[in-house]
Amino acid sequence: MRRIEINHDKKAIIITKEFKERAADEYSCEYEYLQEVKASHPTYAVRTRREVTPNLTYDFMYEYVETFDQDGDDILNFMNIMVNALVEHGLEKGPVYEAIKDYFIRHYPKAIKKFKVDYK
Repeated sequence: MRRIEINHDKKAIIITKEFKERAADEYSCEYEYLQEVKASHPTYAVRTRREVTPNLTYDFMYEYVETFDQDGDDILNFMNIMVNALVEHGLEKGPVYEAIKDYFIRHYPKAIKKFKVDYK
């Protein structure tokens, strides 16, 4: 899982919640790395992933799949992805969300465009 990424379109440095917590300690490696990245991109804002993806929640994804499911297979596939992500990553919320989000973006790109969901 990526802990930090640069989004040039949004002029943002995007970090995970875990990275943010670790970077709060000015003696940590994360703090040093974030300072380097900020120095390289002084006009970019630092945001957490949650701030960048406010609309792409589990509820939104589930309801969208359920609404447009023609034969019941799509919602079963979506639920299987959720279960597999939980089995693979345990209760680590970040990797589970990333796996489900990646599946949703690949399989339902129209939802991203139609509802102007920000996920990058």
